[in-house]
Amino acid sequence: MSRNLQRSYQHARSNDAAHAEISFEGNVTATVIAASSNNFSSAKQVTVSGTNGTSHEMTPDHTEDHLVVVRAGTYYVQATFNLTGTASDDISAAVFRNNKAEQVTPRSTKAIDSVDLDAVFTVSGLVECLVGDTLELWLQNETSTANVTVVDGVLLAYRIG
Repeated sequence: MSRNLQRSYQHARSNDAAHAEISFEGNVTATVIAASSNNFSSAKQVTVSGTNGTSHEMTPDHTEDHLVVVRAGTYYVQATFNLTGTASDDISAAVFRNNKAEQVTPRSTKAIDSVDLDAVFTVSGLVECLVGDTLELWLQNETSTANVTVVDGVLLAYRIG
């Protein structure tokens, strides 16, 4: 490989965006809600059997249900999922870092009504991450202790700066 071509290749590789995702489909195991809260004090991490997706300079870990940052920077983080629950429950979700140490995206709250016992969520935000940070999806039932089932979804992040 010529020296100029090698430098061009190395430059292109150094600009590859760090990214990772975890996805899950067809989950039937409920997330057990022991107490209701509206400030995430009783929130539960979404822990469903999933699949590690594509990644580069980040580590998806579906066994721990989080993404691990390998390269510090600003990341776009998004979780999109659907869940089923009980009528008249308000469910909220957000992405946290480092085992719920800090909420890093705005919350999204949905009311589950008596006609449609399911809801679709998208939470996203820009997050400053350090090497070793983990990103996880957490949810809470704001109105009762009824369990919910997160059926299908994805948690992803990619470095933008």
